[in-house]
Parts: sequence; C-alpha cells; structure tokens
Amino acid sequence: MFDLHDRTAARWTIALLSACLALTAVPGRAQSPPTSARGSLILDQNNDAFTLQLRQWQQEHAINRATGSDPTVQREIQMQHLQQRQRQDELHSRQLQDFDASAARAAPSDSVGGPQPMAPNLPQFKKERDEQALRQDYELDELERTTKASARSKEEVPHWGPTLTEPQQ
Repeated sequence: MFDLHDRTAARWTIALLSACLALTAVPGRAQSPPTSARGSLILDQNNDAFTLQLRQWQQEHAINRATGSDPTVQREIQMQHLQQRQRQDELHSRQLQDFDASAARAAPSDSVGGPQPMAPNLPQFKKERDEQALRQDYELDELERTTKASARSKEEVPHWGPTLTEPQQ
C-alpha cells in the first residue's frame, strides 16, 4: 500500500515538472527567431571570415616574397589584418544581436494568434557584409601595391661604392 502511494506521488511530480517545463518553453519559443534563418546567417558569416583569412594569408605570403620578409612591412600587414578581423567580428556580432532583437519586437498583426515576431532584415545583413568585403579587398590591394612599390624603390636606389661611380646593372 505504501509502495503504491510512492509511485503515484512520483508520477504526479513528473507530470507537474513536465507541465511546468512545457509552459515555460512556450513563451520562449514564440519569441525566438527561426533557427534555420539564424543558422544560415551564421554560416554566411563563417564563410566571410574564412574568405578574409584566406585572402589575408595569400596577401601576406605574396608581400613577404616581394619584400624579403621585412619586419616593418610584416608589422604593418599584421596590424591591418587585425583591424579588418576586428571590424568583421563587430559587424557579425551586431548582425546577430539585430537578428535576435528582431524576434523580440512584435510586428503589428490583426491575426487571431496575436502579434508575430518581426522578420530579420537578411538582405540588409548581406549587403552590409558585401560592402565590408569590398572595402577589405580595396584595403588589401592598396597595402599590397604600396609595399611592393616601396620594395621596388628600395631595389632601384643605386648603391654608391667607394669609387663614387654608379654600379652597373
């Protein structure tokens, strides 16, 4: 008889806990943005980060070959690459925050279900990332041009010997 009472109490406890969890999950689910769209945004951002890292590595390799691994040039390259990655990280985190905040804002609705979460502006996010990628490409190309030009100009400066004659090429 006592054993039956323990089983019943355990069942009621489990049922009560399940009902509480179900009730607490419903409001959170209604406010959370679609996970597939958020996952797609994260994948796009990861793709952009990988593309930037690859482009930076290729540029660093090309400039190091052209300048002979000049430490001053390497520091300049590393600083610019770090700034680009930081700007990209800031953009990505801001986009994720905007995405999550769009779910919290309710769009006006006359439907029976009440207000629905606002859809995030994914095309605007893509446009921002594309603009940043173009700016990064421009900066990388400009750095590559200037460092290779300065490396060439250093090679073209004649080295005057003790006889004060121009060295033969």
